[in-house]
This record gives sequence, structure tokens and C-alpha cells, in this order.
Amino acid sequence: MNQQSYKNFQLLQGGVAFKMDDSITQSMSSLVETGEIIGRIEFLNESLILLEGIEEVQLEQGLGHDPMSSLPGNMGNCLIYGHREQFLWSLKEVQLGDKLMVRTTKGVFYYTVEDISILEPDDSYIFESENKATLTLVTCYPFIYFGPTKERYVVKASLD
Repeated sequence: MNQQSYKNFQLLQGGVAFKMDDSITQSMSSLVETGEIIGRIEFLNESLILLEGIEEVQLEQGLGHDPMSSLPGNMGNCLIYGHREQFLWSLKEVQLGDKLMVRTTKGVFYYTVEDISILEPDDSYIFESENKATLTLVTCYPFIYFGPTKERYVVKASLD
């Protein structure tokens, strides 16, 4: 973890809202380093670290942001993956209309859950980008299953 990432982690860990200088804000909007902590996602009683990247090394530490998708708070689909056993076990308790909060160095963003689906891993709906800011959380399904699963539990939410 680089020094800036560690600072962001410390501030986000405490749930403190803060403003970064313009150079950091600009770098967040254009390029984020793989493995860097970019924020936290909060829902129900969960507060989970969000890292850049979707490789196993990131997914063992927290939730992973797909670098090919929009960053939280931006137009387009912000695609987030996580292991159900380690981090997203309570995702099955989220209901339509529930609020999800994403806290990053760019601000705090509130999303409302609009759809919950069980899909094939390569279903295009997971990756679709609409003309609005969307957050898509993806984990394996079913929740109680040993070994690789053939389906994904997908929660889509829109920025308030």
C-alpha cells in the first residue's frame, strides 16, 4: 500500500469526510493505481473497504472496483465485485429501495437499490452502462455453496 493510499485508508477507516487537494482529485478521476484503496461502501451494518482492481489479491482484502468501469459518483456503471463468504454475505439482505453509501476521496455518494438479479457471470446486464450514475455489486450465488458457482447475485443501484 503506497503512502497516499494509506492516508486515504486512515481517513476512510474513521468514517471522516474530507476534501483532497485538486491534484489528488484529478488523479482519482483519471487514473487509480491497482491495489489502491479508493473508498468504503456502507450498507445495512457493513462498512467495507473498496480497492482498485478485481484480481484475487484485491478481493482477499475487500471489494474490488473493475478498472474498466466508472469510478463511484461518475456517470456510467461503477462495477464492484466481492467474495460472498468474506465480505458480501449480508448482500442477500439488501432490498429494493435500500440505500448504499460510497465514501471516496472525491466525496460521499448515496445510491438507491433499484434491481436485484441472479444472472450468469457473463450476462451483459452486469456490464451495461446507462446514461446515469449506477453502482453494480456482484458476488457469487448461491450464498450457501461449496466450490465455484455458476451464477452471480447482482445488486444495481442508482445515484440519488
